[in-house]
Amino acid sequence: MMPCLLWVVLSFYAIPVYSSIGWYAPVFCSIVGIFSCFFMLVSLWKRGRDLRELFKIHIHFDDWIDEDDETVTGPLQCVPQQVSRRALDYHKWELKIATALTLFLYTWSAICWYVELNMLTPAETDAHLAGTKCGCIKSVNRECVEASPLGESCRPSDCPSDPNCRAWTSEMADKHSILMICPTVSPDADTTGTFSCHADAAWLSLTGTVALMYLLTLALRTVCLPSSRKKKQIQVAQAALGVPMGEDEAGLKA
Repeated sequence: MMPCLLWVVLSFYAIPVYSSIGWYAPVFCSIVGIFSCFFMLVSLWKRGRDLRELFKIHIHFDDWIDEDDETVTGPLQCVPQQVSRRALDYHKWELKIATALTLFLYTWSAICWYVELNMLTPAETDAHLAGTKCGCIKSVNRECVEASPLGESCRPSDCPSDPNCRAWTSEMADKHSILMICPTVSPDADTTGTFSCHADAAWLSLTGTVALMYLLTLALRTVCLPSSRKKKQIQVAQAALGVPMGEDEAGLKA
């Protein structure tokens, strides 16, 4: 629960920061991360029936499971047991959502890392060596006193007429259309950044990890799916009365 809450706080802080400079992929990741955490917290709340009952908290989900008369053999269980069909179907729906989120976010992250490491980083290094892109990189320009705090990017003090390297970013965008997956900052942004690929890849990786935590949590819960408590009570009553299973069930329910 705590990782979810911390992520939500971090995301709410990051959204206005990134949207102010025109980097919208991190904003999207923050929103997706918030929804992933929301799904995880709702899932924990619904599944934590034993804990809730300590505080006499009863929710509609409990009744929805208890009213299910259909049972199936639970998957991935060391000792086969009957579980609620509704619980299993709801669990499968959650697994599909978590799997789709994880695959989508990690795939997008991999594309951004590829673009950053194989296109942008070599091009920036070559541009600095050729003197066609302002900025300061210690590994390239040894006379630099300090590097830009954001790494291989522009510094307004070096090129006040083009603080975000618009000439260089426009040329790169024309050469590689895939760079539009992580566009550069807004024209009026007060920042030394250029393309957002590195930030996008990092946020997508982190958000993908949140989704992966959700998926792994669901996978572990597969071994302890709930069964209908009303069904269990009927079976206990049948055993106590010596009634064969399946007979007079309607009378017991009444």
